[in-house]
Amino acid sequence: MNRSEWEWCLNNDDSLYYFPINHTVKGNYRIHFELSGSHNLRVSDAALAGKPVLLFEYVDEDDDRPAIIGFIEADSTIESMIDHLNSIDSIYHEPIYKSVYEWALQLFYR
Repeated sequence: MNRSEWEWCLNNDDSLYYFPINHTVKGNYRIHFELSGSHNLRVSDAALAGKPVLLFEYVDEDDDRPAIIGFIEADSTIESMIDHLNSIDSIYHEPIYKSVYEWALQLFYR
């Protein structure tokens, strides 16, 4: 999809702002996902009351407000996602991006 098609889609469905367009691995337990506009999403392995969870931090780089956070209990870990992302070509990243998108919608889309 070219840039103008993507912008058209964003204008017609603002939930797509939560769909990752790129990622950067930050250590063994955190992935920084770049979203459209000035928004970013950091997803990390974490523990809450002794249970493993995924910690989501939704950040607007152009805004002075603190990050909005959320937690999701999941069977997968960021560590395993990193291993998978590193082992496949970037054209196959969409299934993980789609999972992250669906989780972000649950947590942050109103």
